[in-house]
Amino acid sequence: MAQDTSALPEKSLQRAAKVVYIVEKKHSRAATGFLKLLADKNSELFRKYALFSPSDHRVPRIYVPLKDCPQDFVTRPKDYANTLFICRIVDWKEDSNFALGQLTKSLGQAGEIEPETEGILTEYGVDFSDFSSEVLESLPQGLPWTIPPEEFSKRRDLRKDCIFTIDPSTARDLDDALSCKPLADGNTYEVGVHIADVSYFVPDGSELDQVAAQRATSVYLVQKVVPMLPRVLCEELCSLNPMTDKLTFSVIWTLTSEGKILSEWFGRTIIRSCTKLSYEHAQSMIESPTEKIPEQELPPISPEHTSAEVHQAVLNLHRIAKELRKQRFLDGALRLDQLKLSFTLDHETGLPQGCHIYEYRDSNKLQLSSSPVPADLVPCATSAPVAVLSDYTNVGRFCCESLPCEFCSCGFLSTSRD
Repeated sequence: MAQDTSALPEKSLQRAAKVVYIVEKKHSRAATGFLKLLADKNSELFRKYALFSPSDHRVPRIYVPLKDCPQDFVTRPKDYANTLFICRIVDWKEDSNFALGQLTKSLGQAGEIEPETEGILTEYGVDFSDFSSEVLESLPQGLPWTIPPEEFSKRRDLRKDCIFTIDPSTARDLDDALSCKPLADGNTYEVGVHIADVSYFVPDGSELDQVAAQRATSVYLVQKVVPMLPRVLCEELCSLNPMTDKLTFSVIWTLTSEGKILSEWFGRTIIRSCTKLSYEHAQSMIESPTEKIPEQELPPISPEHTSAEVHQAVLNLHRIAKELRKQRFLDGALRLDQLKLSFTLDHETGLPQGCHIYEYRDSNKLQLSSSPVPADLVPCATSAPVAVLSDYTNVGRFCCESLPCEFCSCGFLSTSRD
């Protein structure tokens, strides 16, 4: 229950608490690390346990029963000096510096990509197992899949519109697309954000729905993705691949070139993306507003549309997006940039060849934020407790007092608190 902080002094107090009981263990209690013999060879512990030294120094060292270790570990410990193991903590007495654990798996040699990757996923409790046959059998089996005729009567047909995706060049799961159609008056546009309608293939409460809920998100590593949903769903059925009909959920605005929203519509749709642009393609269009991009430098475009049409749509989106960002900051938005490392991998071995700071350019910022519109309409659309919305309206002055002064130097925070 929230406590009333109105009677507390202006200077914030530091609350203190004590853990009295663990209701449910959420952490995997797994760690990667190395096996060592105990230092005291004459001790009773030496004859029963080995010492597991976690790679993560925040995790305590762990006593592991020798019966869990390789049979020749005691006689040949140096053979395993560079071998990564997985160990799970099973108990940790409050009066002991070391925990008790169970050795569960030998991963392989430290420093190699696959053992290190499996160790990271296991430590963080990421489910990277294969999807069950029951889950896979619940999905359409024949590819390519075609949209049932009855869906066309339930959805808005946008297949003739100039709609395209903008993603990293290596992306295989294209889950959103954009459109920008100029209207007759010359100063207003119909801008659309189209999201793959995964709900069509994942019925509420189905086994696939439950598995996805447990996984919660796709996990993106440098060299691979652990998907929340089966790959056939992410990369085929729901991926907005060009020149194929796809089920989507769309938010469509009518707005001016200055970014003023005049009207909005959202609902289920059918689209046919005309091309798959990379961020590099879109950026070259933004940087060359009056120059025609050579056809050989662009991906294939469906015959119903032209490269000039796509180019102009990108320019219009860029102009509108700049106006919307400008207005957001005028309204007090706070921007927190975080550096992101990007790695270059060898195509054959998968080993890293180099790294650089990933540069966020204008082409990365074209995706308009469609979430506020559905969020505003959810309470009106349903009375069932199925939507999760964030509410920050009750953050008072007391909660912000401990923010460092330099953090407020931008002016927005101190102004918005008043």
